[in-house]
Amino acid sequence: MGVAWVVADLRDYQPEPGVFDAVVVAYLHLPPADLSIVLGRAARALAPGGRILVVGHDLTNIGHGIGGPQDPGILHTAQAIVADLPGLAVRRAERVRRPVQTEQGVADAIDTLVSAVRE
Repeated sequence: MGVAWVVADLRDYQPEPGVFDAVVVAYLHLPPADLSIVLGRAARALAPGGRILVVGHDLTNIGHGIGGPQDPGILHTAQAIVADLPGLAVRRAERVRRPVQTEQGVADAIDTLVSAVRE
């Protein structure tokens, strides 16, 4: 068992269906249509019992958090991510706070975190 590293543009990458035990999508901020395609392919790539973890800057981070993209069109919500993971059992879907050290001290970034499994 090992890690298979692939360098590719995720908008074009077609992973083999049903073979991955784990997929991590971290801070991938694409327009909604592109993200939906990528997440759908990632979900189909999971083997039975496989888990996906999606984390990225939440939409509320713009007004209430720190850092991250400032374009609301590419930020996440738990509901939108869950909608793009068809056929998976959602184990966790929420906003989470992540402490960030700044010159003024520690401030919170707000992220979307979704964990789901193919049963």
